[in-house]
This record gives sequence, structure tokens and C-alpha cells, in this order.
Amino acid sequence: MENPIIMNKYSIERTLGNEIKPYNYDEFVKNFKINIISRSDNDLEFDLIGIDVAVANSLRRVIISEVIMSKILT
Repeated sequence: MENPIIMNKYSIERTLGNEIKPYNYDEFVKNFKINIISRSDNDLEFDLIGIDVAVANSLRRVIISEVIMSKILT
């Protein structure tokens, strides 16, 4: 796997080749943006900028799960 994320007890690190780069919350907040592309009653399209692909995919799975659960419960 290229550039795996390493989850330690109190930190998250991401390898960049042979270098391990520790997670920096302030850097994340500075670089992270959400651009809303379109929005309607049933749809929301947005871009996540400055976020690792693994984190974006995790967020996608959580959103899908929440939508499915809300459909089941209504």
C-alpha cells in the first residue's frame, strides 16, 4: 500500500515514501475546505479540498450509512 496511515495510541501519522509525517491539526484546519457545488431538497454535491483520500472515503461511508438508516427509520 502506498503512503499508509499509521494510527498510534495518541497520534496519526502518514508515511510519504520513507518519511513519516505526523498529523498536524492546525495544518489540517488551515488547508481543509468544503466547496458546495449544488444543493437541492434531495441532493448535495460538494468537493472536499485538502483532505486525505482515506479520510474523505471514510466520511463518504458514514454519510451513506446515515442516509440509509434515515430511510429505514422513516
